[in-house]
Amino acid sequence: MSCGLGINYEEVGRLIDLSFWRVPERLFEEPDELLVWARSALRAARRVAARRSRTAPRARSASR
Repeated sequence: MSCGLGINYEEVGRLIDLSFWRVPERLFEEPDELLVWARSALRAARRVAARRSRTAPRARSASR
């Protein structure tokens, strides 16, 4: 399922990769395959959310 295109942007001369992926255009014509792709993406997002909720919150730094 890694055939999507990653989303990124450039900031201060450096490329920043985001955790978002575009759905391949061909999937808009294949609703059954789009559903498989979307369910897989949702499972991955839920795994990441579960991992984040188990970790302790980070202490905020005093930047003032």
